Amino acid sequence: MKLFPKLLKLALTLLLFLACISDEELNAIQNQPMSFNDLFKKVSSMSFHDSDDTIIYVNYEYDNLNKKVIFLDLEEKEPDFFLLGNPAEVKSRILNNNYEIVYSHDKSESLIRSSNEKDQDQLISSFTEQIENIKKNRFSIAYTPQSRSFYLMK
Repeated sequence: MKLFPKLLKLALTLLLFLACISDEELNAIQNQPMSFNDLFKKVSSMSFHDSDDTIIYVNYEYDNLNKKVIFLDLEEKEPDFFLLGNPAEVKSRILNNNYEIVYSHDKSESLIRSSNEKDQDQLISSFTEQIENIKKNRFSIAYTPQSRSFYLMK
């Protein structure tokens, strides 16, 4: 009986999420090769239903030959990691219509954060070098619209 309210909440959240993003927005970028920066700009410009309980997973393929990202789809799910951030920096990103990239470069799991375009390019380059050596080509990026943060995951 306790499961029903949770399922109802999830269904309503999913319905609101899907209602906020038009099919046209998704179709415009689906299966289109682009750079990571272009993907971040397009996703961060979309209107999402703000929920503190869920985040958006951006599913994509990485084309090693052409060094491009191919957007597949979006999923709204509960995060499987802790979301940390400085509220003042979040406010600044929202006001400046900017986003940050968060990446764990090594096995120490320490996170590197950047809202600066030059540093973001270095993070993306480092991340790309690592995923090019992985045998799979389908990946996900976690995006938190409420803090305008992209979490690069291998």
